[in-house]
Amino acid sequence: MKPERIRFDALQSTFVVAEIGVNHEGDVRLAEKMIRQAAAAGADAVKFQTYTAEHYISIVQPERLARVRRSGWTMEI
Repeated sequence: MKPERIRFDALQSTFVVAEIGVNHEGDVRLAEKMIRQAAAAGADAVKFQTYTAEHYISIVQPERLARVRRSGWTMEI
């Protein structure tokens, strides 16, 4: 799907971007649900984040770290 080009300088109202971030924790179905919920709430777009799990999740949470690593939604910078 190719995103629609938007001329922000020509908008007549506020453009709302919902922040989903990493709240889906790698669960694609949950991410899709959150997108639908954001749209239902009036958001015009959603924003996700990419990150390196080891930088943000404590090693004392091995189950969470493993789950987020499996997501495939990370990117080394």
